[in-house]
Amino acid sequence: MTSELSVWDFCGSPLWDANLTWYTDTPQFPRCFERTVFAWIPCAFLWVLAPLETHYIICSRDRHVPWSWVNLSKLVGSLVLLLLQLIDFVYALHQWRIGQPIYAVHFVTPALLFVSLFLQSAVVLVERKRGFQSSGYLFLFWLLCVVCFLPEYVSHISAGPYQKYCPEVSASFLSKITFSWINSLIWKGYKQPLENDDLWDISYENASNTIVEKWNKSWKKNSAKAYNALITFTESTEEEAPAWHGILYAVLMLVCAQCQSFLLGQYFAWMMVVGLQMRTGIISAVYGKVLKLYAWEPSFESQVTTVRNKEVKVLREAAYFNAGTNFIWNCAPFMGINLSGGQKQRVSLARAIYSDADIFLLDDPLSAVDSHVGKHIFDHVIGRNGMLKNKVTFFFLSSECMYDNDFLYLNMMVFCCTFKCIHNVLKLHD
Repeated sequence: MTSELSVWDFCGSPLWDANLTWYTDTPQFPRCFERTVFAWIPCAFLWVLAPLETHYIICSRDRHVPWSWVNLSKLVGSLVLLLLQLIDFVYALHQWRIGQPIYAVHFVTPALLFVSLFLQSAVVLVERKRGFQSSGYLFLFWLLCVVCFLPEYVSHISAGPYQKYCPEVSASFLSKITFSWINSLIWKGYKQPLENDDLWDISYENASNTIVEKWNKSWKKNSAKAYNALITFTESTEEEAPAWHGILYAVLMLVCAQCQSFLLGQYFAWMMVVGLQMRTGIISAVYGKVLKLYAWEPSFESQVTTVRNKEVKVLREAAYFNAGTNFIWNCAPFMGINLSGGQKQRVSLARAIYSDADIFLLDDPLSAVDSHVGKHIFDHVIGRNGMLKNKVTFFFLSSECMYDNDFLYLNMMVFCCTFKCIHNVLKLHD
């Protein structure tokens, strides 16, 4: 128990969690393990083997390797890493000063890495002067750094984009009590609908991992003692624990439950009373304004009537426009669509029938239609019982005549094979 609490105090998280590392589909190492064990292994290797590398440097007979881009890149890279560790240490110090929960690991690990990188840079300079072209000591150090810091890098990548901190953390006292720190988000929501990317991330102290850590720490220190006392009493015999201990525990639990009920009852009652008072005041204010505006009712009614008349006029014009549009749309097949030969013949035949003339001259109207449509037209329009049964109709056939005579009378219809037929029939009628 003491070791677990010391790890929590040092890292703010457990050193090892099998559910996070082993019993999962996406294994990860705990944050504390990455910032301590993985970060300290390369440093330990560098410092443990430093005396042996110093012996090799002293015993070296070579002297002074000239500067090259390899040496310069090593030195520049080491300086950049030194600067990053210094920035990490200063940032942790700033977070601690403003009240953020910072643990000892945030200071120890950057400091240890800074000292180790400083030693590595010194080794690079000394080895160049002593004639070392390459160093297995430094190569193994950097290889361990890559292997040990790779899990932490993967954890940062899988954690998603950079955190957008809530401005409440750095807001002043006046900004916090007036909630002015949220004005920028309110104005942005007024101008355009807010999306998830516009919202800030949950602050560190309200995040689930921070709350769970504090809860587990307090639970292990305080709450567990009371429950352990109850469990110990239930498992003990009458000789080990007197009966009045159990009576005391039961009375205390009853008193706590009753106090909770009384406090909640008073809380809800006061909230109902406050809400009733606020509602009464608001209703009174609204009615007072309505009574003051009552004298303006006639003028307001005339304005409403004027607006309604304009609205009715616009609706009437819109109805006319829709009627005209529908008419044009319905007439479009007859005015703006290319028809086939059979369709044109049927349209022409329909126009001729709607003219209601006494004599009809049909120039082979069934030539461009198929047999089924032709039979339908003949039965319902041209034939004995068709729409033209009481009209004088000249039916001109462009194909060879199947009759011996040049024309044939059938009811009031004349079937003709040539234009000479039509001329002779007209002479007979004259």
